[in-house]
Amino acid sequence: MGDACLITIAKADDLAEYKELLEGIVDLAEHEISIINNGGTSEWYFNHLNEIILPEAKELLEYILKGQLFLKYGRDQRRLESTYYMTDWIIPVDDTPLGIFIRKLQHKINAQE
Repeated sequence: MGDACLITIAKADDLAEYKELLEGIVDLAEHEISIINNGGTSEWYFNHLNEIILPEAKELLEYILKGQLFLKYGRDQRRLESTYYMTDWIIPVDDTPLGIFIRKLQHKINAQE
């Protein structure tokens, strides 16, 4: 895992909130992918949804279901790849429903002791 670390989440309320946020991100990302696959338009790019957002959320959810928060880049660097994507993107996706869920998750992770 390199610099990655796991933090055990002891509070049931915290686990429930992480689970809700991550399931929301997965659902919203899959919804955006469905829109694109059906010929609709989205502020999000298919590749970013399919290669960054969805895999990251699913991986984090797997750990949360085991009671752990997975920090891929270590305890000191808590930034999600999804958050990097949103801040580096020309199109403002941070105020979309998916972007809001990602920002809430990032805030929750930043506040985690």
